[in-house]
Amino acid sequence: MGVVGAAAPGGDYFIATGTVQDAILAAWTSTDDGTFDFYSTLTQYPGLVVLDHGARYIEINGTSMAAPHATGLAALIKEMHPGWGPAAISAALQRTASPLACPADWEPLYPEDLRLRCYGGSGTTSFFGHGLVDAWAASH
Repeated sequence: MGVVGAAAPGGDYFIATGTVQDAILAAWTSTDDGTFDFYSTLTQYPGLVVLDHGARYIEINGTSMAAPHATGLAALIKEMHPGWGPAAISAALQRTASPLACPADWEPLYPEDLRLRCYGGSGTTSFFGHGLVDAWAASH
């Protein structure tokens, strides 16, 4: 069996704000490492954290969220199409992705903000790769 390379640049909540691809609401540990408390202070991003009956949730994104989703979809495609090799699986993921443009008018959050700027075009950007994959279309 071959290997499928799954790269999943997931953007950045603070950069992509205003798009439907901002983040995924994820359950967060109750033995927090300070992340929940820090995100709670960012009141300029309402809904970034949710506390519901003691359960904690954070809107998170980036490669740590995108990579397991893209990899899981690659595994689903392989299960549905056992004869497909790595190139076919990769092509299905890329072919069915909706391109996402770089966020308009992105500005650093503070003067020393050294995060990479979004670049690219023609369906591929440094923030969103080939775009938002369509799991149903890619697996069928």
